[in-house]
Amino acid sequence: MRMTEYYRKWAIGPLRDYEACREYAHTIGAMRNTRPGMSRNHYLDHVDAISFIYDWKGRENIYISIAAYNPEKEIKGYPYLYFDFDCPENPELAISKGLEFARSVKNRYAAHPVTYLSGFKGLGVIIPLKTYVDWDTYTALWRTLIQPYNYLGKLIDTNVLDRRRLHRIPYTYNIKKGVRRLSRLISLNRQIIRPGEFDWDNYEPLDPGQVAIYRIKAELPLPRPIYLGGSKHRMKKLLPRKIEDLANTDSVPPCIRNIIDTMIKSGDIDHYARLVLVWYLKWTGFTVDNVVDFYRRYAKDYNERITRYQVEYAFGLKGSRKNYLMPSCRWMKEHGLCLECGWDRNPITYTYSKALVNEEIKELFYRIVRSKAIHV
Repeated sequence: MRMTEYYRKWAIGPLRDYEACREYAHTIGAMRNTRPGMSRNHYLDHVDAISFIYDWKGRENIYISIAAYNPEKEIKGYPYLYFDFDCPENPELAISKGLEFARSVKNRYAAHPVTYLSGFKGLGVIIPLKTYVDWDTYTALWRTLIQPYNYLGKLIDTNVLDRRRLHRIPYTYNIKKGVRRLSRLISLNRQIIRPGEFDWDNYEPLDPGQVAIYRIKAELPLPRPIYLGGSKHRMKKLLPRKIEDLANTDSVPPCIRNIIDTMIKSGDIDHYARLVLVWYLKWTGFTVDNVVDFYRRYAKDYNERITRYQVEYAFGLKGSRKNYLMPSCRWMKEHGLCLECGWDRNPITYTYSKALVNEEIKELFYRIVRSKAIHV
């Protein structure tokens, strides 16, 4: 009875939509075949879903859709976001990084992800939403939340960005040739959560309106020059003096705002994101001390000596003393740090076109660009 109620909760979902259907699927020959077949297109309500689960539990892998459907099999929307952290060679790494990501989301947005062990390779992370979202919003939210962790590369399964994606139901079996393991719910501090303890009420949903998402635009034209009293300056404002305030400033590109916001709320961003932020701050007029003070306030792993050396190195004051440029939008895409705002040039020129920045700094940036024949 307890398991039946647990499965019913999964079928109904975090929005308690009793009229919605979900798509269910099961493998065919998972115990015998390395690559089993798949039976899909079972669109079931929460009543019929229970029979389906019990019919196949323990015999085959069972999956549920990330989308909710109406009785005509049309997508109603998406009640949660799904992330999959996998590493066959080192499942423990996938689990630890998945939990780190889930804790980061909780720290940033006060939303509580559901996390479960897949059984073999890693961790599933589900972030309940306050309301259904459409597919465009789903993908924008997904990319924005995962951006600070894109450095993990193949550890994050990007194939989940499929509008008909299915995922394993926790407390069903992950079955592979000759062996099966039970998928289990765990807490953010790795404690096992038993089926009878699970309830969607225990997980604060994410309000999509809290997340600044940026939709793709084919072309973003450069701002038209507007002159004031013969001045060659466009109508621009100075950047805020506090780095924290850049996270809410329109003249700062979305990728940089998200990096700053992540550091403020979670205290942890990866090495590439930290370097990018240092270079952005350098080329917008902030000093080494400004940057070190920012990391001192927010970085969980802050070390004065290491941080100062790394910032001074990135500024070109230590080591090779190279005047590093701000990486291009293409580089940001290749390293998973782009949020697809459509600028497609260089994040620093996004700010140069919209805000007043020290002219000497800008001139030096463009002089180096010209000397290297780089397109920005």
